[in-house]
Amino acid sequence: MGLWYLHSTKTNQIQPTKRMTKIHLNLHKSTPENVCWSLTRGSNPVFHAKCATMVNVQFHIWANGLAKVKAKNRREVHAWAKGEEVETTCAPATVTRICYNPFKEGKFVWEDTREEVPANLSKAYFTEKGMFAHR
Repeated sequence: MGLWYLHSTKTNQIQPTKRMTKIHLNLHKSTPENVCWSLTRGSNPVFHAKCATMVNVQFHIWANGLAKVKAKNRREVHAWAKGEEVETTCAPATVTRICYNPFKEGKFVWEDTREEVPANLSKAYFTEKGMFAHR
């Protein structure tokens, strides 16, 4: 896959940086078959990517946002991952999919066991098919 391709008003390709980046599922551009991710670097504008790879990943859920989503029964961005961007690579076959559903668990879980994902992961892959990591 090489470097990830982002859509921005300035350029179609953005090089990875050492800055911490927030990434979340884009609720408007994603479909179940084709996921789109939104990335924010510091206070820089949001970019969109079909895939990204990050290291030193931390998962965050804004508690008030989760409560608001449950009360209104409407999706809204309130959960994200934060980490360092690295060159995007294909997710290995040995990774497990990570899911987040505010209406079920309300936390990041492994798809196969529904067990909670640790708050910190060494590496995570964000692809068109979802979010993946090694256990």
